[in-house]
Amino acid sequence: MISLPDALAEYAAQKRWVVWRYVRTAPDKKPTKVPYQPEHPRRKAKNNDPSTWSDFACASSACDAGGFDGVGVCIRGSDIAAFDVDDCRNAGNGLLHPWAERLVERANTYAEITPSKTGIRIIGRGNGVKIHRQQKVIDDIKCESYCVAERYITVTGDAMPGTPTVLADISELMAEVVAELDATTTADVDTDAPREQHSEAVANIEPSDPRLANLGADWMALGLEGKGIAEKYGGDRSNAVFAFVCECLRTGIAEDAIASCLMHWKIGEHVRDQANVRRALNRVPWRARQAVEDSKLFEMNERYCVLPIGGKTRVATWGDDPDFPGHQNIVMVASLADFKALHDKYRHSYQKEDGTTAEVRLGAWWVGHRNRRQYDGGMRFMPSRDEEIVNGNTLNLWLGFSVAARKPEGKSGKAGCQLLLDHGLKIICSGDEQHFDYLMKREALIAQRRLRSEIALGLRTEEEGTGKGFWCRAMNYLYGVHAMQVQNPEHVVGKHNPHLEKLLRLTADEALFAQSPIHRNALYNLITEPRLTIEPKFVNVYTADNHLNVDVISNAEHFLPVSGFARRFFVPTVSSDRANDHEYFRKIMHQLHEGGYEALLYHLLNEIDVRDFNVRDVPKTAALVEQIAYSRKGVDLLVEIACNEGRVPCVHNQYAHVSVITGRDPRYPGFDHFIEHHRDRELARMGSLMVKRRLAKDWGCITGRTARVREGGERVSGLIWPDLADLRAKFVVKYGPQQWQHPEEVVWGKDQF
Repeated sequence: MISLPDALAEYAAQKRWVVWRYVRTAPDKKPTKVPYQPEHPRRKAKNNDPSTWSDFACASSACDAGGFDGVGVCIRGSDIAAFDVDDCRNAGNGLLHPWAERLVERANTYAEITPSKTGIRIIGRGNGVKIHRQQKVIDDIKCESYCVAERYITVTGDAMPGTPTVLADISELMAEVVAELDATTTADVDTDAPREQHSEAVANIEPSDPRLANLGADWMALGLEGKGIAEKYGGDRSNAVFAFVCECLRTGIAEDAIASCLMHWKIGEHVRDQANVRRALNRVPWRARQAVEDSKLFEMNERYCVLPIGGKTRVATWGDDPDFPGHQNIVMVASLADFKALHDKYRHSYQKEDGTTAEVRLGAWWVGHRNRRQYDGGMRFMPSRDEEIVNGNTLNLWLGFSVAARKPEGKSGKAGCQLLLDHGLKIICSGDEQHFDYLMKREALIAQRRLRSEIALGLRTEEEGTGKGFWCRAMNYLYGVHAMQVQNPEHVVGKHNPHLEKLLRLTADEALFAQSPIHRNALYNLITEPRLTIEPKFVNVYTADNHLNVDVISNAEHFLPVSGFARRFFVPTVSSDRANDHEYFRKIMHQLHEGGYEALLYHLLNEIDVRDFNVRDVPKTAALVEQIAYSRKGVDLLVEIACNEGRVPCVHNQYAHVSVITGRDPRYPGFDHFIEHHRDRELARMGSLMVKRRLAKDWGCITGRTARVREGGERVSGLIWPDLADLRAKFVVKYGPQQWQHPEEVVWGKDQF
C-alpha cells in the first residue's frame, strides 16, 4: 500500500495520477519507468494526455492489484515543481552527498527518497515558467529540474527525515540552481522522457557543440541535411542512420547527444517515422555500439540468438520478412551442433593481445563467445508490452505495428481511410450502423489493448469477389508479421503450429469445415482458451499465451459451428453489391497506400472510445441465426423440423399432438423405428430411449406410462408433445427469432411427418 504524503493531499482527488513499472529496453541499459493508465492497466499513459490519468485512489488500487512498481503524478497543468537528484544518497546508511544536502536545506519543502533508494526528489510549487533541464552536478550525480513540464514524477511517500510536510515555492531557487549548474557544466538531454511525444525536453544540439565538431563536413552534412543518403546508401535511410550513429560513437559523442540529433536533424526522419519511436531511439545506439566494438560479433548477433525452446537450447536465425520490409522474423531454429557444423567452414580473424593475428572457426567462436546474443528466459509473445527485452532476459516477439499511426494533415484519421470504412459499413455490414459500430469497436479493442477479444468474426457470401477477404487483409496489414491469412486447414488444426504463437490476428479463408469435429474443437480452443499448445518440429511440446483474434471467411452455406457457442461469433450480413467491381477496390487500395493505413491505425488507436464497450455483447444478426440453424443437429434439429412443419413425427391417427411409439401399421412403424433409421447420425447414435428423455427434459414432452392414450379401446404408448405455440416459443427463447414455414398454423397438423 502506497501512502500519500500530506504535502500532496490536495492533489489526491485530481485526475493526474498514473501507475508505472520498470521496463528494460536493452541488456546494458538501466530500466526505465514506463507510465500506465490506472483504469486500463494494459494501456500506457501519456504525460501530455489528461484522459489517460486517474485520481490517487484509482492509481493506488491498480498498483496494489499487482504488476506495477509504483504510482506517479503528472505535473502538466499544475503548480508542482520538483528537483530530481540521482545517485546522491547512500542506500545503506542514508547519508546524502553534501551538494544534495545543501539543496534540501535551501528548498525547505517536502522531499522524499526515490524508488531506487539512491536518489531524492524535492517537491514544491512553481510560478508557471516552464523549466525542464537535466544537468550534471559532480561525479555521477545529476540534477533534473522541471516545472510546468509534460512530465510525471514518481511518488513513494518515503519522506526525507526532517523535511516539511507542506509544499513551498521553489521557483526562484530552481532558476538559481539551473544557472549555477549551467556555469559549470553543459546541460544534457532528457533521456527518460517518452520520445514519441517529441517533447521539448530533448534539447537541440548545435553543430558547434564540442561533442559534434570532430565529425567532419561530410558526416555533418549527412546528419543535418541528409546529404548523401541517395548517393552513398542507395536511398536506404535505415543504413544511413546506422552509419551516422556508428561514426558518432567512434568519435566519442555521448548517446544522449546522438539521441538529440536523431530527434531534430534530417538524418533522424526515418527514426521519427517508426511506429515506436522510443524503441527505435534506444535500439539504434545499442546496435551501433556493438558494431563499433566488434563488427563480426555484431554481425552474428544481428542474425542469430541463443535461447531455450521446449527444453532444448537452440540457435534462432533472424531474416527479413519479404512482405514487410524492416521487420524481421525467426526463419530457422537449429541445435548448437548443427549451427556450428553449418558455420565452421568459415574463419574469423582477430587480433590477440600480443598484436598477432589468429584464426578461429566462426561457428564455434560465436557459440562460445561470452557476449553472444542470448536470452536465458527464452522467447514470449507479449504484444501489450513495447520493449524488446522483458525482465532483462526474455525476448519479446512483438515487433510492433507495420505502420506508424498518423492522421493526414488537417484531417481526422477517419477521413484518411474513409473509403475502407465505407466498405465496412455498406458491404461488410450491409449498411447496418449498429453492426458496423460493433465491428469497428472490436477492431479498436484489438489495436488498443493488443489482446485476445474472444469473439471471432465470420464473413460469408455465396458470390466470390465481394470484398470480405479484402477487409480482413486490410486489417491484417496493420499488424505486419503478427497477422496471417491461411487457406490450408493444416495451418489451423495441424500438429506443428509454432506460427500461431506470435499472431494477434488469424484469418481462416476457406480453411475450416464446420461439420468436422476436429476443426470445430480446434476453432473453439483458438477462440476461448487462454493458452496454446505449441509443438515445433524436433523439440518438446510447450504452452504459450494465446493472443489470437480469429476471422473466418467462406463462400459455403454452413461455415461456422455455432450451435453451442453463438455468443463467441459476430457474423454480419455481407452485401454483394460490389462483387468483382475492380475499379471500386482499386480506389480503396490507392487510398490505403497513400497514407490510409497510417490513418486507419490512428483512427483505431485514438478516435474510437472502447472504455464502455463490452465485446461479449454480440449482436444477434440474421447471418448468425442462419449459421445456428445450419449447426443444429440431434434432438434440437428434430424439434426445429417439427416446429417448422407444424406436425409431430409418427403422428397418432386420432391425436395430432401424440407420436406413436410402436406402430402396428407397417407404413408407420413408430417413433422408435423412426429415430433408429433417421438420416441425422447423432439422432440414430443416441437411440430412441435417449431421444425421448432429452425431449422430456429439454422441451417438455411427456413419455412413458403417463403418456398412454386409448385407440379403439386399447391402450397405446405415445409421446405427447406440448402445444405447437408453446414449443415454438421455447425454441425462440433458445435460438432467437425464426422464420417458420407455416407461421399461421398454431396447432399441430394431423399429417404424417
